[in-house]
Amino acid sequence: MNETISKKKDIFEPRVSPKVDYKNILLLSYYRNNLVHLFISEAIISCSLYGFGQTQAWNQGVSKEELWEKVLFINNIIRNEFVLTTNFKTVEDYEKTLDFMMKNNTIKENFEGKIIIHPDGENHINYLNSLIWPFIDTYWVAFTFIFSLVPSKFIRESDMLEKIQWFAESLYEDQIISFYESCSQEVIKNAVGTYFSDGIIVKQKLETISDGVKDPTVYTLGDDYNDEDKMQKFFDKLSHFRKATLVKMNSMANIRKTLLSDFPFMAKI
Repeated sequence: MNETISKKKDIFEPRVSPKVDYKNILLLSYYRNNLVHLFISEAIISCSLYGFGQTQAWNQGVSKEELWEKVLFINNIIRNEFVLTTNFKTVEDYEKTLDFMMKNNTIKENFEGKIIIHPDGENHINYLNSLIWPFIDTYWVAFTFIFSLVPSKFIRESDMLEKIQWFAESLYEDQIISFYESCSQEVIKNAVGTYFSDGIIVKQKLETISDGVKDPTVYTLGDDYNDEDKMQKFFDKLSHFRKATLVKMNSMANIRKTLLSDFPFMAKI
């Protein structure tokens, strides 16, 4: 693997030059993705706990009930990425994974019975998070793009994946997302499929001509989600699981400002 990684002392890292060696990232992520299913249950719990922030995750702790709520949310979002026989289908599955992580000193209970990161478990927590963060960023980017459809806008079905991928690559170059593999069109396709099956977006056939195409099929927001407040709540829930980045977009106002200033085509959607 000497062509894809470099070593400095005892540290290995991807050998990447901007816009030149991105293929190395994709190759390394291919190897990683073949292992993710072995750790995915732990990774979902780890990422959910980490998202509460340093004060809660390391000191105050998070109740099992609060953590379970986050685990259920993100497990449902990325359900199309992994095929598993057991993956938090019941509370018992969740409790079993918690017990396993405690025995391995990844997490522990504090004196109040709340879950915190074990002092010896930080490296393992970071490893688990690194497995799932790229997927979460893809779903975050796809939803951010979909957010721009408020109110009552639409985009041609044939353009959706390509424009989300272009948008993701632009956000990566601007350091708004941390992982180039989050630009994978295969995962973007799964994200769009998930949001479609959940009714966040729907398909319609226009009785008109758009870019020379007669009666094109388009994506638009479902009736229940064509509302900025509801989309903002979903966005906030999803953002909980992301790795902190150099640039943050925490509100719809910031998203729209960034989209319209940096990506003029979004105003035309």
